[in-house]
Amino acid sequence: MAEMTLIIPQDAVRSRLRWILIGALTLVTLCLVVIVIVSVSGSNNEPPGDIDPPANIPGLPLQMKPWLNATQSPASKEPSSPVTYAPRTTTTTTTTTTQRPTTTTQRTTTRSVPSQMTTVGELSVLVRNANIDVADGIFDPHPDLMVTVVVDGKERHRRRSTSVKDNTKTPVWDENITFDKVNLDEKICFEVWDSDGTSADDRVDDYCMEQTIGDLRSQNRLGNIMDVVLPKTLGHLSFIINWQPTP
Repeated sequence: MAEMTLIIPQDAVRSRLRWILIGALTLVTLCLVVIVIVSVSGSNNEPPGDIDPPANIPGLPLQMKPWLNATQSPASKEPSSPVTYAPRTTTTTTTTTTQRPTTTTQRTTTRSVPSQMTTVGELSVLVRNANIDVADGIFDPHPDLMVTVVVDGKERHRRRSTSVKDNTKTPVWDENITFDKVNLDEKICFEVWDSDGTSADDRVDDYCMEQTIGDLRSQNRLGNIMDVVLPKTLGHLSFIINWQPTP
C-alpha cells in the first residue's frame, strides 16, 4: 500500500503562526492593561478615565490599535471631572390648617314677662302709742294728742291723722292709716299735735324718717315695730310701717 504524504505550503504555516502570535500578544496586552487599570484605581482612587487609552501604549501592534479605538467608549475620551459633593439640604415642610368658623343660627323667642320690681304700692302705717312729756306752762298739762302721718313725695304731699286721745300724755291709738299709689322713693314723717277745740291746734313735736320706703324694704325693717325718740320733747313714738306692691 502506497503511503500518502501531506505537503503544507510554508507560506500558510507562517501566516497561521503569525496570527497565533498576534492573538497571544493581544491577550497578554489586554491582561496587562486590566492589571494596570486596577492597580492605578486602587492606589490613587481615581476613575479609570484618567488613564491613557490602551491604544496609546508603546509596543502595541498596529493591528490592535483600530480595534481598541473602536471599542473604546466615547466617555473615556473626555477628561474626567472632579467629584463634587453637594451639601446636605434639609427641607422643612410646614402644614397650615385653616379651620372655617362654624356659624350657628339660634332662634330666640322673646316673651313678655311682667317686671318683678314694682315701685308703686299701698302704704299702711300702724300708729301704736306715744309717751309725750309736755311741760307745764308751754303746753296744756293735759293735752289732747293726735298723730298726723305725712307721705312726702317729689310730686305730691299727702297727710292723714289719727283720732284724738283726750287728757293723756301716754296715748294708745293702734290705728292703721293707709295711702294708695305710694312710690318706694317717698319718705314718711310724723307730726304730734295737741288738739284744741276752741283754738288752733299746737304742734307738740315731729319726726321724719331719713330712709325712703325702698330703703326700709331693703333693710327688712318693714313690718317690724319701730320706736323713735322725738327731738323736742324727747318723748317716744311707736309705729309699724308696711308696703305692698300694687298688682
